[in-house]
Amino acid sequence: MRHYIGTKTVKAEPAINDDTMADGYRVLYPDGYESWSPKDVFEEAYIALPRDPQQLKRQYPVLGNYFEFSHLPPYLQDVSKHFWYLAWIMVSNDPDNPAEVAAGLRKLLEAKDCFVRAAIK
Repeated sequence: MRHYIGTKTVKAEPAINDDTMADGYRVLYPDGYESWSPKDVFEEAYIALPRDPQQLKRQYPVLGNYFEFSHLPPYLQDVSKHFWYLAWIMVSNDPDNPAEVAAGLRKLLEAKDCFVRAAIK
């Protein structure tokens, strides 16, 4: 069998399964599908995104703008958005050394640009 890695953004909240009384999450998918997932399975598969999507642009206004992807065609958005999410997460960890974070963001931006250019049809 082949190995697969899934990447999707979902909305979720802690919930108890009514049948088993087990801890888990109520999960809402982008297409409107809703399901329940056991706590350990969900937390192994998903990383919680920071609550404030503007934090990247607020703390690093110049660099943060370069991670925007809504202006790209959908097939390039699919490549670029993962870099935006990663930058957002790294800034949201509130690191103590902003100079190193800025250096890391510049390198991440360089990688993003390379992967987006590689995906151009």
